Amino acid sequence: MVSPAARSTSAATLVFVASVLLIAPDAPFWCVVIALGAAAWRGLVALAYLAPVKRFAGMRFLLGAVTAMLVIAVALSFRTLNGLAAGTALLLVMGALKLLESRSRRDDGIVVGVAMFLLLASALATQTLVRVPFYLLTVWGACAAIAIIADHGGALAPRAALRLSARALAMSVPLAAACFLFFPRVGGHFWAVQRGQQATTGLSGEMSPGGISELATYYDTAFRVRFEGKPPPQSSLYWRGPVLNDFDGFTWRRSRSRYYPGAKLEMLGEPVRYRITLEPTQQQWLFALETVDTVSRRDVLFATQDRQLTLFDPITSSLSYDAVDGVRRAVAEQALSAQLGGRPLLEWAVQVVSIASEGLTRLSARSPSPRGSEALYLHPLQALLERGQTPADALLAHLDRSRPLAPQVVELTRL
Repeated sequence: MVSPAARSTSAATLVFVASVLLIAPDAPFWCVVIALGAAAWRGLVALAYLAPVKRFAGMRFLLGAVTAMLVIAVALSFRTLNGLAAGTALLLVMGALKLLESRSRRDDGIVVGVAMFLLLASALATQTLVRVPFYLLTVWGACAAIAIIADHGGALAPRAALRLSARALAMSVPLAAACFLFFPRVGGHFWAVQRGQQATTGLSGEMSPGGISELATYYDTAFRVRFEGKPPPQSSLYWRGPVLNDFDGFTWRRSRSRYYPGAKLEMLGEPVRYRITLEPTQQQWLFALETVDTVSRRDVLFATQDRQLTLFDPITSSLSYDAVDGVRRAVAEQALSAQLGGRPLLEWAVQVVSIASEGLTRLSARSPSPRGSEALYLHPLQALLERGQTPADALLAHLDRSRPLAPQVVELTRL
């Protein structure tokens, strides 16, 4: 039986333990052990199984030294104290230290506050429907713990505190719904928090053969598009993002030294105007249709020969921009049979691939490589063009529409 005087400490400890267990899969193991160990000790003291530690001379200095050591340990583990992962680990060990020195209801209130921040960190790190009931139960328990801590007379029983917190949470639902629907989302680093080593939405600056299968498993929103008027056909929606122009035999990456001025495009097709809302990528490039002509942002570096749109700073929050493209619907609808400059597009494709193959052959003759001429990578493409096909035609010919498409595409396009 817990005495009324110990209810405050017990309630704060239980809420802290619940939050620690929720964040445990995303936190360092040693931090979780320290937090649970401190909570177990505080619980045993509240139940009178252990005697509380008496204050002694130099106790503040000892706690300060332990605090400094734990901060240094977190900094060494993450190489920083900034970010969700490092901040969560630091909050865990600081909450554990607060449990060890808690003496009053005010200290118990601080422990509940730490537990609420840990709950928020857990919700940011893992957002699955399975966890929603556990999040709600922890919030309910935290509100009940606050009610118990605020009851200095000790007359509020745990069940009464739970009923009181349930009514308070029920009354807060309309306000929460109104805030969710009408309160604007402020851009900034809080909304673009990085999740440790987990990649955010978008593409990385490198791509190696075999990494495409991992990319295909992500279904997060990369960007949203709103067209003015009728959208182009689906086959015209080729979105250009990062252009990886350097290959060392193992990895494709973007060479920073190859920024040649690109020629001004002549708008032969029908202009298409649209607005893109891009999610945070922690990268510098933007997405647009392949034949983009103008972009509304002034901080866009739009002077590369491969038509890549690049910002000066990484994208850490959602941003929107307008663009204008010239889409040739005939190319999207007729593919290689379409006319371009009075000639079939197939003739242009054969000529371009032939020029590329001859250039690679000459380059290999000047600088022999153990892997041989890179022109051999163009042989499958030349074979397709001889049959009047594109890589997309060959891919569609081998797809089984009755099976999931993503695994088939990954397997058929594996390098």
